[in-house]
This record gives sequence, C-alpha cells and structure tokens, in this order.
Amino acid sequence: MNTITKLTTSSVTNTKLAIATLAMLAAGGVAFAVAPLSKVLNLKSVGFQVKSCSVIRGGIAITKLDGRATTMKNGCYSDGNGKTNYYKYKCISKTSYSSDIFPCTPDVAFFNNPNKQDGITVYKDFVKIMAINQGWNRYTQPINYTIYWIDDSSGSEVVLGQQDVRGKLLANPNEIEYIVFPMLKNPAIKKVRVVLNTSNPPMAEYRIDNNQQVATVPPEFIPIVKLPDLIVSSITFDHLSTDGTSIVGYLTIKNIGEASAVMPTSSNGYPLAGFKVQTDSKDASGNVLETHILSPTETTITPGQEFKLGFGNKLANVKSVTIKADWQGGQSYIQESNESNNELSADIPSQFLLPDLIVRDFTFSDALPGYGTSTKQINIIIKNIGVGPAIGKPAMGGGAFTAQSFGIKSDGTIFESEAFDSKPTELQLDPGQEVILSFPINMPTSGLIGASKIKIKADWLFGDSFIKESDENNNELIKDVSSLF
Repeated sequence: MNTITKLTTSSVTNTKLAIATLAMLAAGGVAFAVAPLSKVLNLKSVGFQVKSCSVIRGGIAITKLDGRATTMKNGCYSDGNGKTNYYKYKCISKTSYSSDIFPCTPDVAFFNNPNKQDGITVYKDFVKIMAINQGWNRYTQPINYTIYWIDDSSGSEVVLGQQDVRGKLLANPNEIEYIVFPMLKNPAIKKVRVVLNTSNPPMAEYRIDNNQQVATVPPEFIPIVKLPDLIVSSITFDHLSTDGTSIVGYLTIKNIGEASAVMPTSSNGYPLAGFKVQTDSKDASGNVLETHILSPTETTITPGQEFKLGFGNKLANVKSVTIKADWQGGQSYIQESNESNNELSADIPSQFLLPDLIVRDFTFSDALPGYGTSTKQINIIIKNIGVGPAIGKPAMGGGAFTAQSFGIKSDGTIFESEAFDSKPTELQLDPGQEVILSFPINMPTSGLIGASKIKIKADWLFGDSFIKESDENNNELIKDVSSLF
C-alpha cells in the first residue's frame, strides 16, 4: 500500500487536486480521491494505468510503469482522517486497474436469491426470513427482528400485533441466516412486515433503506374462522309520546353470521351489561341532535336469532334515526365477519313529523291612507323551522295561523293586547316557509301605549294554541319599544 497516496475528502473539492494528481502520475505514483460516504452501494475511483495487472486471491497483483511489483489486497484501511473504508481492487484490463471504495461497516438486508424468492416467505404454519450481511465488516452481536402482523383490508395498514424474534450472529460479509417462527393464526392478518431492529443491540449500517420487507399472506393460508354478523334488520315507528314531543319505535337486531355473538363481560376494566346499541336522531342535514345507548339484557345471540328493542327519541327538528348494533360512542366489542353492515337508518314517517313555529320578526310602519295618526300597521312574520308541515285550523272562524301581541311594562307586568290571524286561504306552512300577518292597530286602544317592551307570540289566541309543534317554548319574540318607533 506504500505506493498509494490517498487524498482527503476536503481535497476533492479543492482546485489543487488536479495539479497534485498530475504531478504524482508523472512521478510514477498512483492517486485517488476518497469521496464522501453516502447511501449508495459503493463509490468508484478512477482507473489507473500500470504495466500489468492480474487477479490473485483476495486482491490483485500489479507491475507499475517503473517496473516495481506489488499486491493490492482487498480490505478495510484507514484513510488517514479517522475513517475506515473498504477497498476492493479489480483489473479493468491487462494494463489498468481500479479500486471500489465501500464504507467499512456491516449491512443486513433481506435476501433475494437469483430465483426471485423473497427474503420473507409466508407458509401455512410458519414464516421464513432470509437475511444477508452484504456489508464490508462483521457484526459482533446477534441480529434482532420485530414482526408486525398487519390487516390492510380497509385500504390502510392496521397493526394487529407485534413480536420480537432473536436472530443469529451474522459475523462475516455475505453470510446468510435463515429464521423460522410460527405463523399467527388470525384470519384478519393479510401481511407480515419484518423490520431489522438496529437499536437493540445498537448497530451502525451504511444503508438503512433495506432494513424491512413485507410479505403478503397467500389467500389459501388465511385460516377460515366462523364469526357472528350483527345487523339492524328493521326499524319501525309506532306512536308519539303522551306529550307529543317524542316518538316511540322498535328495532330488531339479528345475527346473520355463522357463529354465536357473545358479549364480553367487561372492556378496559369496566363491566358491560348486554349488547350495546346506539341510536342517533338527525336533522334534515344529517347532523346528530341526540344520542341514546340501549343495553338489552341479552349476552348471547346464536346464528339466525333476533330480538326486538323499544326506543324513544325526541322529535324536535328530527328528520331521521340511525341505529347501529354493537356500538357505543365509537367502540365495538364483538369481532364480526362483516363490520360494515351494523347500521340502518330510517326517515321519520310524515305523520309523525312536527312543525315548529316561531316569530321570525315583527315591525311597525305607517298605516295605510284613511287611518288616523294614532294607527300603525303591524307586520308579523311567522316561520316554520320544523321538519314537518304546519297544518292550521281556522280559529274562531278566522285564518289558520294566529299571533297575539302583549305589552310589557317597565316593572315587568304583562298585559294582553290585540290578536291577528292569517288569510283563510293560508292553511299550510311547509318546513322553511313563512306567512306574514299585517294589520292596522290603534295604539291607544291596543293598550300598548306605556309599554317598555312588546311581545308577539305565534300560534296563540287568548290562551289557546291550535298546532302541535316539536318545540312549544320558542313561539315568542320580544323587542324594546325604543327599537320599534
């Protein structure tokens, strides 16, 4: 090696490199540059002219241009700057040679032999790993691997479990090891990922992009396990509650799978009493308004068996109900053959859909010509914000939709004022529709003079209401008199 002069890494980028190289070649010496180490497999130097080059065991023998003979042995040598590289020499021709430079570290990779066999092979009862030390130095400790059992049936990888496997000592470069470990019997496992554990024990490698490999479990090796399959087979709506604010219905849970569904007795340390069924009430936009969890006493459902449950949900702004079996706040408890068919939705029948009337706004304006200066025109906008139609019944021979005004004094005293109704032809307000009641009102005789606030109440006529609503507590609107006149 005394005929080889190594240039440092920093000198590679120096303009003096070319001058130094030419000078040494002219003097009969040999020069090459040590490039910075990277994740590439190797770093080749340039070729060198010699009088002769021949291959010997573990290297090459050369005769230089000045007639001196030497051997170039493959191996790890210091570059003089604190780094050790592996130099592999080869004859390019009979009169030239080159040196490939590798990082002098080990490198474990998952082996792929010439017949394209993977480094990980899944069999019916076991998994086989083939790994190789393709680096240029030896390991001093056995290799460890971490095995991940993966389900990717949903489109993304879900780790079902993992385990560590102790390997062997890959002491020498190009040494291969074979490891066999039992295949985990789980029909949900679709892939096996094996990752080289380089932190326990710690090891340094010059490549880290080849430290893992994935194998697909052949379909014929996936165990067939009979599982239950719970569905909500039907939803029926029966009647309204006594106060008319909730709907009462029935649902049917059925096991259409091949095995019994057995409810565990606890989860995360908490006791479980029977199967969990979640009911969600939704508005017309699909937003969840109310959630209930039903816990029937059944703990086992055999294949083909079904049972019925009653449920009740408030009707305020509710358009539909969604029911999901084996579900509680985002958690399920039973492994099933099909986890995507546990849910059923049903719209509330039209006869149970209730309206919800509000006073969206009211204003006072100048009365039409012909009325005195003490008369104002009151304009009341009533809107149905419910999910069902408001079907009115003409009140006392008048219109179907009514509203009454009230005065509120500064001491909080409330007194009745005049009432108003819609036109006789306005008999129905569909969800989202409005009706305007506009009438002249004599302010002195109305009793509103002296009030600090004015209240308008929809569907109200001197103590009586006429339309059943999902919410009977939002029919009023109150404004300060100062904002009205």
